[in-house]
Order: sequence, then structure tokens, then C-alpha cells
Amino acid sequence: MGVEAIQVLLQCKEDIEKATDFAQNWDKPDVWVILGKSQLESKMVKEAISSFLKAEDPQYFEDVIFAAKTGELYEELIDFLLMARAKLKNPILDNELIYSYAQTEKYGELEDFLNTKNNAKYPDVGERLFNEKLYLPAKIIYKHIKDNSKLALCYVHLKEFKNAVEAANDAGKIPVWKEVCFACVDAEEFKLAQRCAMHIIVYTNHLMELCQHYEYHGYFEQLIEVLEAGIQLQRAHQGIYTQLGICYCKYKEEKLMQHIKDYWSRLNIPKLLHSCRENQKWLEVVHLYSYYSQHDNAVETLMDHSAVCWSHDLFKKTVHQVSNSEMFYKAIEFYLQEQPLLLNDLCMDLAAKLDHQRVTTMIKRKSRVPLIKEYLLSVQNEDKPIINEAINDLFFEEEDHKALLKSVDTYKSFDQASLATRLKKHELLEFRRIAAHIYGEMGRFEESIDLSKKDAMWDDAMKTAESSKDKKLAEGLLYFFVEKKEYECFSACLYTCYELIRPDVVLELAWRNNLVDFVMPYMVQTFTDYSSKMSTLFSKVQKLEEKLDEGKQKEEDEENKDGQGVPLTAPLMITAGPGMMGGPMGPPPMGPGPMGGPGMGMGGPPMGMGGPPMGGPPMGGMPPQGGGPSPFFGQ
Repeated sequence: MGVEAIQVLLQCKEDIEKATDFAQNWDKPDVWVILGKSQLESKMVKEAISSFLKAEDPQYFEDVIFAAKTGELYEELIDFLLMARAKLKNPILDNELIYSYAQTEKYGELEDFLNTKNNAKYPDVGERLFNEKLYLPAKIIYKHIKDNSKLALCYVHLKEFKNAVEAANDAGKIPVWKEVCFACVDAEEFKLAQRCAMHIIVYTNHLMELCQHYEYHGYFEQLIEVLEAGIQLQRAHQGIYTQLGICYCKYKEEKLMQHIKDYWSRLNIPKLLHSCRENQKWLEVVHLYSYYSQHDNAVETLMDHSAVCWSHDLFKKTVHQVSNSEMFYKAIEFYLQEQPLLLNDLCMDLAAKLDHQRVTTMIKRKSRVPLIKEYLLSVQNEDKPIINEAINDLFFEEEDHKALLKSVDTYKSFDQASLATRLKKHELLEFRRIAAHIYGEMGRFEESIDLSKKDAMWDDAMKTAESSKDKKLAEGLLYFFVEKKEYECFSACLYTCYELIRPDVVLELAWRNNLVDFVMPYMVQTFTDYSSKMSTLFSKVQKLEEKLDEGKQKEEDEENKDGQGVPLTAPLMITAGPGMMGGPMGPPPMGPGPMGGPGMGMGGPPMGMGGPPMGGPPMGGMPPQGGGPSPFFGQ
């Protein structure tokens, strides 16, 4: 009866809502199954799952799984799968339950499920999660089934490199070692990468791939460390020694000769020789001098026979070790003649040992200052006049106004007047602005403002006037803007120089030139400030008066206490006769009681609070201090 009824509602009337109401009233499993199937076909996945759960019928589990995954309804799918597992024993249900736990990040439930008896196919689920980049649940599965190869890769993607190395060690496979090693290199975990590399470089066919990976990412020092550790292995082979020599040749030439002498019998000499020829390492004489600590002669040799044996890196390394400081300046002369483009690099390298003023003077005599621009910038922090002027002249010639402005702002030791005079005649506006800025720094604000006026740099003029703290300059700038009919600038100047401008001057200018709209925001702000100040002042005066009244009250109380004291010669009150209490020495009456009546008790009004405060005006208002004119208008 119920089945036919709900079929009529679903198939004939196609009314799922009424069918749902009917199913709730009828509440039979077969009715819920029919309703759930119809809801599933109508893409009502949540409702369908709810219906199947009420029916406790998993017969359409494949359709439910597909629809829930399509709609990413994994929370609802978990409930359905748990119900279905109680009815059916199917690996698909267990696989999908694991996948749903992974998607909803319910890792605790996932681990509990793995520890129970089930029919899931762990490798398939793990591969699926790994391919979908769900590495954390994949790690849990691979750890459970002890698949160390895949577990290591999961650790790599999860950035758990230490665990990845341990898993790779348990796996013991070269492809896994390579994956973990390269991932550690990319993550700059060089110690872990070196540990992995020790298992790779012992195989010749994998050594080059490892070296190329390090070199591609620019980790030359770390590659050399790996190879240096590799030659200590018992399984070290010819390729390791040769590759280390090639790396020395490319990146650490100072170690090449010693490496050749120590391990020449274990090198692939043709291969290393080819590398040395490509890098032009003609070092016999220079090395001989270096072995005998005759570094001055080594430098002389490099300069005298530069066509044959000169090398910039070697020259820098050798010249650092000379004992005679004059060799530094001979080297600079040599570079000026033969390697001018490398002069800056040499000076930068020797900066700690050079007299920078002497170097600057040498280069200026040769008119080659641009060659050492970076060097001069690196030593400008010493703030020497000759260095600052050389840099400023260089920026002037390059027309680099931003760098020039930064230089004159940061380093003040130079002839400011001379530079400003040159700059104010420059054809470029930005350099004339710098001239105005320098005049401002020198305190010559009028000249600075005049330059800004000529170039119509109103903002610069206003900022200069504000920094001058000169009311005359600020108000003069206001008159200038009114004359030029730059009313917007006039209004802006009111706020830029707010503290320097008198309100009466502003009102007069506004009245005479019909600029009320332009000054009204300023006047509103001015009145607000004055009102705030007056309120603060009144509050302070009121507090002061209250303190004075309290002090006066205390004084009166003390006087009253002194008048009520009993003389030392009078008999004690407890032993005096009745006649003694009304005598002339007795205290005056205190009123009806201490807490009521008009006496001196606590019931009366406080002293000093009944009349106006201390001879001032009534509490309704407060005139300006000193009786002068209003602060808003001048005389």
C-alpha cells in the first residue's frame, strides 16, 4: 500500500515534497528506499543519504558514493558508509570510507579504522590519496602498511625531511634516496641531503646527476662538502676525486693545486685537464711565490705578466696578503690602466685596508670617478667631504635626482652653498627643487621659498614655510597665493602652516577677497581648538578652586579644634564638679548633635562651597585671562 502510494506521488505527480511527508508519516524502509532513489536521481544527495540511512538499506551504495563525491559531501557519505559496512562486506565501502576520512581530515577516525578489521585495499587507497596530494592521510596509510618507499615520498611532500631520510634508509633504494636527497637540497636541508648523497655518489652513473642538481641551484659550496666527505668513503671511486677537482677548478681554485698534488694518481687527468684549460689556470709562478709567503712578489708578477697569468680572483686573493700597503695603490694604478671595469670590484674588496680619501683623490686626478661609483657609495657612510662631493658630482652628471637627494639628505659633510648654486641653474626641475631643499637645510628659507615660487612648486614652498617656524614667512606665503589667485593652495597652506598663521590674518584675507568658503574649514578647526583649550583651562581652574576651598575648610577646622582644647591646669572632666561644666573655660555648645542641625557637625553645608569661588566670577562663565582682547580677532 505505502509503496504504491509513494510511487504515485513520485512518478505521476512528481512531487518529492509530498512524497517526503508521506514517507515520514508511513516510516517504512521500502518507502524510504524508493524516496531515496528518487532524491538521488533529482540530485538531492543529502536528502537521499538521509532517506537511505532511515531505511538502513545500502543497495544503491555505488550511486550514493558517486553522487556524494561529485558534490563533495564527504561528511554525509561517512554516515552512509558506516551504515553500509554494517550490512555489506565490500572493499569499495572500506576504500571510500578511508578516502572520506582523508577528505574531511578526520585523521583520528582514520587511524582507528585502520586498526580494526576491514577489507580495504591499502595500496590502492594510498596511491589515490598520494596522486591527489593528500599526503598526510597517505602517510598514515603507508606507515600502517610499512611501505617505506612511498612513506619517504610522503614525508618529502610534507616537509618532514628528517623522517623522510629515515624512511629512505629503511627502504634502501637508490631512486628513493635520489628523490629525498634532491628534495632536501631544494629545501636547503644540506646536512640531510649530504647524508642521502653518501648513498648515491658511490654509483658512477648517478654521480653526475647529483652534481648537476646541486650546480643548477647554485649550491657550489655544499656540493664541494659532499664530495669532500665522499672521498673519505671506503667505496670512493675515480669519479668522485675527478669531480671534486673539477669543482675546485670552477669554484675554489685555491684548493685545486693541493688537490692535484695529493690525489693525482686517482684522478681522471684528461677530464680535469680539459676543465683547467677552459678556466685558464696558468698559476705556476704565482703559486710558487705564495708557497714561500712572498705575496708582494706574487702581485708584482701578476702585474708584470698580466697577459699570461693574470686572474682577477687570484689577484684579489693575493693582494690581500701583501705586507706593504703601498701595493694596494699600485694595484689601483694597474687596474686603471689595464682592467678599468674591474677597478670598482677591487676597491670594494680592499675597502677595509684603503685610505678612501687617497683613493678618491687618485681617481679624480684621472677623471675616472664613474668607475668606482659603487665603491664610493659603500664607503660614503664615513661622511668625508671629498667622497660626498665626488658622489654628488657623479649624480649631478648622471642627472639622477633621486640618488642626489638621498645623498644630500643623509650625508651633510660637503659644500652645500656651492652645490645649491649649481643646482638652482639646472635645466631640470627636480634639481632646482633639490637646490631649494638644500637652502632650507641651510636655514635660508626665503631663498628656498623663492625658488619654489619660481617653479610653481607650491607644496615645496608650504613645507619650507612650515619647517621654518617663521610666522612672517607663512603669512607672506598666504598673501602670495591670494595675489596669484591660487585659492586651493591658499586653503592647503592654512593646514600645512596651521600653527604659524594667526586667525585674524586669515579672516581679513578671506573678507577682503571673498574667500570665506576656502577658510571656513580652517576657522571651524580653529574655533574647535580654542573651545577645547578653554574647556581644559576652565576644568583646571575649577579643580584648583576646589583644592583651595578644601584647604580653607581644613584651616577653619583646625582653628575650631584649637579653640575647643581644655587647659592643662583645669581639672579633668571626669573628676570636675557640676559647676565646672558651665564655667567660662568650658567649650561652646556644638548644636543639637554631631550629625544634624546647623552646628559644626557633618550635617551642615561644607565650608567655602556656598558662594562664588575665591572672589572670581559666578560659575556661569569665565572671561579670558588678563582681560585682553578675544583670541579669535586681533586689535
